[in-house]
Amino acid sequence: IVIATPGRLLDVLENRYLVLSQCTYVILDEADKMLDMNFEADVQNVLGHLPVTNMKPDTDEAEDDTKLMANFFSKKKYRQ
Repeated sequence: IVIATPGRLLDVLENRYLVLSQCTYVILDEADKMLDMNFEADVQNVLGHLPVTNMKPDTDEAEDDTKLMANFFSKKKYRQ
């Protein structure tokens, strides 16, 4: 489990002090505020460091392509 602010986490990822290839959970403190301030690219960058096998839908709604795409352009696309 990794708990960090997105900015600090990006810093340690870019400097290769941390590798998320085997990480199961990442908690981004203040990520909602970053999204509100148009820093979505930074949040996406952090999520991009997670292994693809860990990005699993956790509800039936998440497996419905129509609902998934509808949520993609809303604030619901990230779990809180």
